[in-house]
Amino acid sequence: QATLLGGLVIMAFPTRLGHASAGHLGIITNYWRMLYLWALLRVWRGAGWRTAVLGGISLGLALATALPALAYEVIPFTLLFVGGLAWHYRRQWRTWLRSALILFAVGGVLAVFFYAPLVLASLRGELDYLRDTGVVLYSTDLLAYVTPSPFNPLISRLGLIPAWGWDVLGSAANEGMAYL
Repeated sequence: QATLLGGLVIMAFPTRLGHASAGHLGIITNYWRMLYLWALLRVWRGAGWRTAVLGGISLGLALATALPALAYEVIPFTLLFVGGLAWHYRRQWRTWLRSALILFAVGGVLAVFFYAPLVLASLRGELDYLRDTGVVLYSTDLLAYVTPSPFNPLISRLGLIPAWGWDVLGSAANEGMAYL
């Protein structure tokens, strides 16, 4: 029951639905990253090769669904998990090492199929359309993590929106609704 409730919260959370309506697919396709982390945890607790293969598939799909997820989620979480769990289970390293290697190998092989065309096109200079040519309209602002959305009816009615709220999140309705 707790798992069902947690899944419903993740599925129907207003921020997720707002991002879906604004077309931010990288945020709403994070199920694979959660399954990967779950499999990684199970592998370190001694799960077998089947869990490792499923974790590797989840890792490959996590890398394929959102390119920024590699730098912002997969690598940091993997380093935290590997470092923390390897330290915690250091005496039982033989039970998790084989499964962990299977997980990373399967994930790596799947990721090669998705990233190879991008890397090859980049090396050939065929990605000129991705070059930045000036000011970026939607860039990352550290205040965005702590700024409430100016489109939130409850917080704005209470007067809790800071002065920089409109500057950080913008004034486009579809963008702002994603950050409720």
